[in-house]
Amino acid sequence: MAYYKAQVTDGNPITPIAINTSYKDSKLVMVNICNNAANTVAIDVYLYDASNEYFIIKGVDIPTKTTLILDNEIQFDNSTTGVKIHGAASSGSEDYDVILTYELKRKINR
Repeated sequence: MAYYKAQVTDGNPITPIAINTSYKDSKLVMVNICNNAANTVAIDVYLYDASNEYFIIKGVDIPTKTTLILDNEIQFDNSTTGVKIHGAASSGSEDYDVILTYELKRKINR
């Protein structure tokens, strides 16, 4: 089991799990996003590949001083797919914490 944590204070997407051809059957176990900003933050969590984005959640408003927890496991092929998170404040600047729990399973080469 691996963990990722970040404090995000700008409007740029973060990539907690980048595409990695060394891994295959991977699993996103839990996503915890806490809004520290003075205003609502709209959050996107999505899988991406070379040409598409596949949203797990899109534009979900998290009120100030509130935490969103996604705890449904999502399996994905990390050799072609990664995970990104993007937040946009309703006004002012973004300030949110992200904690992910995930498993990456190494490919078996035969």
